Amino acid sequence: MTHTADNTPPVAGPDTRVATDRLVLIPASGKIARADASDSDDFGSMLGVVVPRSWPPELFGKHRDRLADLLEQRPNECGWWSWYITYSIEGLPAGTLVGSIGFAGPPDANGHVQIGYAILKDYRGQGFATESLGGLIDWAFESTDVQRISGETFADMPVSISVMTRNGMQHVGDGVEPGTVRYEITRADWEG
Repeated sequence: MTHTADNTPPVAGPDTRVATDRLVLIPASGKIARADASDSDDFGSMLGVVVPRSWPPELFGKHRDRLADLLEQRPNECGWWSWYITYSIEGLPAGTLVGSIGFAGPPDANGHVQIGYAILKDYRGQGFATESLGGLIDWAFESTDVQRISGETFADMPVSISVMTRNGMQHVGDGVEPGTVRYEITRADWEG
């Protein structure tokens, strides 16, 4: 990734990609998010993937209009909100949209970002959340502005907890909502 003079990565754009072993993460831009929110037939072609009929994941769907509005108003924050998780099998012409991952906005004054993820039911249990979280953690820590990444889940969701712990995130206490727990990884842990 190319860095600016102050060693922070440039703003992600619609051509930015984060590739992992099996996945490609594509950041939502205002245009892409609007196509998603309006269930446009162009959405899949804009991403270059097949969009399953079960799209969007239940935890992501209710936020699509708000995300589109936000990214249309603040295009310089592309990359600090939602990313689309795509999976491609070698030899096939297009990948498949399997989920969403992203931050709750750019780093705050203390260098903290919060992350969340959602995988479509048909694609769960294949390690996609773990792999995409690892890719996005690496992308975020390429920015010197990011010092800490946290995530929250319900205490009775061991699979979600496992996704975070497999990426070096440690339990640090209760989450904001009742019944949730918070995990985080610091820059020092990531660099260690």
